[in-house]
Amino acid sequence: MLNKSIAILIALFALVLGTGCGGVHLFDDIDLELDFELTPSDDLHLPYVVGTKVRISASDGRTSDDESRWTLASSNAAVLSVDSQSHGSAQCTAQGAGTATIMVYDEDGDLIHESEIEVAKPNRVQLIPHGPLIIGRGGAVDDIRMLQGGTATYLVRYLRNDERLYGNGVLTPKGGELASARNETTFLFENREWLQIDAVTEGTSTIGLSVGGLHLANVPLTVVGLEAVASLELLDDERQDEPEHGDLRTVLALGRDSQALPIYGIEVSWDLDGDGVAGTGDLFRYEYNADVTKVLGAEFGEQRDEIPIHALTGYTDSSNNLGCTLSKRRQDKLPAMALLMASIAAVFCLRRRQDP
Repeated sequence: MLNKSIAILIALFALVLGTGCGGVHLFDDIDLELDFELTPSDDLHLPYVVGTKVRISASDGRTSDDESRWTLASSNAAVLSVDSQSHGSAQCTAQGAGTATIMVYDEDGDLIHESEIEVAKPNRVQLIPHGPLIIGRGGAVDDIRMLQGGTATYLVRYLRNDERLYGNGVLTPKGGELASARNETTFLFENREWLQIDAVTEGTSTIGLSVGGLHLANVPLTVVGLEAVASLELLDDERQDEPEHGDLRTVLALGRDSQALPIYGIEVSWDLDGDGVAGTGDLFRYEYNADVTKVLGAEFGEQRDEIPIHALTGYTDSSNNLGCTLSKRRQDKLPAMALLMASIAAVFCLRRRQDP
């Protein structure tokens, strides 16, 4: 029997294919979630952060192949360049701050749609720890605190003052003697950029963050040893007030120091009703079952914590596992059936990972 989410997805997708909206609109691959609105409108995530590569596609909401003969052009290649295109879809680069108009022409060379694009330089960057983000407790942090030998992952968001900028693949992180740093990108449903840090040596330092040669921040870094972990706390999922049977839930194991400040990069051993669970990691995933209550426990060195959960069983995972990814080079505009298949596969993947 199909998962409920997949069944809903198929029904809605069939509705859209059967309706046909009319009217040309643009959408980008910053957010690959299907839009089931019957009134077409541009679905562009603006402003783009300078340096990002983005695929912009044109559609009339119908199942005809007219759009495969359309072409896109930019009024200002210094702001947004069209690098390559086919079948009404263009791979673009946000080259510099400013505005440009992207235009859509039909097979006869007639202008059928245009839209203004803004590209901006960030002056701020936010880092959000992935573990708390997964369970609905995410918030930006001002510093990085890690366990020596551990790895921690942070979602990266770019801002111009308080305005969010969209795009990824533009971060240049700089570690040092205490830690190495790298950026990673994911491309399924919502394009995201991540900062992953491997802590090597105890001490204090900074992680430098730059975009396109523009230095944005030196984020304070503290790397501590095992003895600094004074307590372990298990945090249950807060994304749903009333979870339903079969919903995927996640518990995060968070280490804290003597001042109750979080320490990331910790992997724990898990047990359920006293039975050990294979593997180590800071996450425990399980399917919600209101008819069953068991005690979930986790240990790190001499520290232990326990909470009750509603589950028959579960498995270990890590907040450093970014889950479903899609190569940027293969993000071509998909025909209807391929998009449906990709969406179904994504639901399976999200059911396993279910990041927010």
